Amino acid sequence: MMRHCSLIVLSFLMFCFNAVAQNKDILNLTNAFIDTVKSNAYSSANVNWDSVAPIIIKKSCGIKEAKDLLPLFKMVLSDLRDVHSSLQYHETDTSIKEDFMVQLRQMAKMTDADAGLPPKNYQSYMIDKKYAYINIPPVRLEQAKYIDTIGKQLKFLDDNNPQAWIIDLTENSGGANYPMIWHFASLIDVDYSYSDVLNTGEEKKISVVLRPEGEQAKQVYDILELDPKKRPPIKLKNTQVPIVILTSYYTASAAEAFLLHFKGQKNVITVGQKTYGLTSTNQYYEIGNNFSLDLTISVLKDRNGKKYKINEGVNPDFLLPFDHSNIKTTNQLLEAVINSKKDYIEKALEIISKPSNFSL
Repeated sequence: MMRHCSLIVLSFLMFCFNAVAQNKDILNLTNAFIDTVKSNAYSSANVNWDSVAPIIIKKSCGIKEAKDLLPLFKMVLSDLRDVHSSLQYHETDTSIKEDFMVQLRQMAKMTDADAGLPPKNYQSYMIDKKYAYINIPPVRLEQAKYIDTIGKQLKFLDDNNPQAWIIDLTENSGGANYPMIWHFASLIDVDYSYSDVLNTGEEKKISVVLRPEGEQAKQVYDILELDPKKRPPIKLKNTQVPIVILTSYYTASAAEAFLLHFKGQKNVITVGQKTYGLTSTNQYYEIGNNFSLDLTISVLKDRNGKKYKINEGVNPDFLLPFDHSNIKTTNQLLEAVINSKKDYIEKALEIISKPSNFSL
């Protein structure tokens, strides 16, 4: 079948060469994109490459500008049936890598207000002078400030010797994983928690603390001021107590990864609704000098051996009923979650009040 596909693709390449020989760069981009997705996407098997590749190559023959390939490439991504992959087009005369580093330095200086994002909902307090509550907001910008703020909140709570922790992910749609989990390492009873699983079956255990691999990763974290030596995770004292993690359908992506660091730990119980279902890992690829691709290359597997399918959310241990019937947008969902916060916390307190719910 592979030989048959190769012959079809070759015939279309010959057609394109004869029809529009000047579009060699377009054809190279198209082939590079197809090869990257086919070879690396976790859901590559969902695509009938024998059929799709020749069609995409043929359609690319009439295209003169690289940016006009975007709809074609997105069509291929849609066939993956994976909502976590995304494609970007770059209007630049420099390499994407140089463009990326410039943008990264700009991002490191940008505030939420600069980007038109709402301020982060930092909340933490003691409940009845016994239980520590902390809300973990999503984080994309201001990552160093985020780490420092969460650290101060956790230290204050820990100094009050809580008898239980309530960690709230209900308003967290994701962003950057390590700034979220940064100061929680001492609450997690292993050094490596969940796994990334490739479609080949190969697994990689994920560290609960940041361990940059490669010079580019170190450079990225240096620009973002995410150096564990300069910002060491705090050591919490009150770790052998019940932990309740609150989730909602709004909980997604990096917030789901945060959850899986704890999932399966004996003193941890999750409460709320099934999470959104971005339980997968993306890899960044450059396609020529114009396109970059965040491609889903693996799914997550928790420490109990549960491997999550593409677009599969994480079920809570205790389901809290939630009416989605009148919710049409993500903003409406977030508003409904916030309005129901009292119900989440009351359920958490009910569970904490029964020590038999936990294995301590």
